[in-house]
Amino acid sequence: MAALKAWLRSEGMWLYAGHMGSEIMSHVFLDGGKASVPMDRMDEFFGEYGKCLASGDIPCAVERLAAAASGEFRMFMDVDLKNFQGDLRETADQILQALPTKLDVGSIVVCRRQGTTMDDKDGLHVIWEEILVTSEQALKLLSVTVSNLIALFPSSLVDWVAVMDGSVYKNSGLRMLFSAKGKNDSSTYVPWFVSEGSNNLTGRTSRTADGTDVTWLKRCSIIPSPASTTTMSRISEGDKGERAQRAKGKRERDRDIHDVQDVHDALDEVLEDTAYAGCKHSKIVRMSAECFIVCLESKFCYNIGIEHKSNNAYLIVTPVNVKHACHDAHCTTHRKLLAGRGNALSVHFFGRAALQRVIHVLPSHRSTNLDRFTAMLQRQKSSRE
Repeated sequence: MAALKAWLRSEGMWLYAGHMGSEIMSHVFLDGGKASVPMDRMDEFFGEYGKCLASGDIPCAVERLAAAASGEFRMFMDVDLKNFQGDLRETADQILQALPTKLDVGSIVVCRRQGTTMDDKDGLHVIWEEILVTSEQALKLLSVTVSNLIALFPSSLVDWVAVMDGSVYKNSGLRMLFSAKGKNDSSTYVPWFVSEGSNNLTGRTSRTADGTDVTWLKRCSIIPSPASTTTMSRISEGDKGERAQRAKGKRERDRDIHDVQDVHDALDEVLEDTAYAGCKHSKIVRMSAECFIVCLESKFCYNIGIEHKSNNAYLIVTPVNVKHACHDAHCTTHRKLLAGRGNALSVHFFGRAALQRVIHVLPSHRSTNLDRFTAMLQRQKSSRE
């Protein structure tokens, strides 16, 4: 790593402490330091990076979204699997099967975490070579994928809401291939396999990720080169006709995501008199036609009365009420009612179905069933007489 940092300094790309220039920070090093690598010199940077790997000098670099031109970066997903005991390949395949139509396109590189870790985690990086997105688009696509995973694999032991990390799209980035996390964690992400084709047409095919380190660095960089021409907006426009033909009924509903732009006021109203007053949400996932999950930026748990160390709380919103829950293994069955029927969140997501049901008895000129039955008996009696 020292050699790569030395090269960046010699080329004037190293950003020293207190730097006040206009250069955009393109890379952060987890063992200290930051750099600004111009797009026209990115290939040189990858070359020097490859030399470090060849000599056994493992970098600790993170690519930042801020370096992406016009705010667009290669679509990616960061999957954190803590204390994972399942089949990692099966989990990767399930994620690919649950992709929304917009992401079921082109080559998708799946990278896996390997080596010695300090946090007892497995992990996957899923990177789209041909799709560019903004942070807002990435968050929405991730939410749709999570919703699909919950619907398609209800018996899975994976907590999809917890493992699919959306925080990486908020002015953050992604650890580069072959980069360690630090001195005490030598685990790195390496190319595992490439998924090609489409789930909906001919079916996706997978092949082993073969190639040189520098080749994979370029393919899995989330900072797109100027030559990239496929943007999310173009894919959306070209995809409308095809999606209309094959995304009907339940499938279309499962792959939809509710517009959450106006949810903030409703959330504030529901949480006003609770321990979460003023708390914001990080993600919203539709679990079914009558259930939304609202993930909160809070670790406080009503079950234990204090904050958990790592597990965040979330709300279960139905047409009937809003309940608190959290991801901790000891609290999974605990639910606390926060708001009843007619609350602002339920009304926001479900409309009239969430309003108080009031039965109105109106006068009518028509006979009741009892009146009609009585009249029928009288007619029968008259006919026998």
